[in-house]
Amino acid sequence: MPGLCIIPARALADDALRERDLRALLAVGRFTARDGSGVWASNQTLAEVAGMDERHLRRSLARLEAMGYLVRQRRYHPERGTLTSVMSVVLDDPVVDESQ
Repeated sequence: MPGLCIIPARALADDALRERDLRALLAVGRFTARDGSGVWASNQTLAEVAGMDERHLRRSLARLEAMGYLVRQRRYHPERGTLTSVMSVVLDDPVVDESQ
């Protein structure tokens, strides 16, 4: 099955995004639902997919969140006693044809 990557199109033209930020966004986008939600992949998995170490991935995820490309919801996992994050990619608004 071919893989898809769901990211906002505006990211391609954003000169403020570093190459590693874009790779991190692409890695996150690989695990999203079609609406950009529900990314449960671990930082280790995302780092492997993006081809970077976890430290750089965490920095890129923080930048992407600050730039409005990602939203993270932190949740407490009672069975493990740890905090987990569920990420969502903030997609572009759909194009609306205003000529009609």
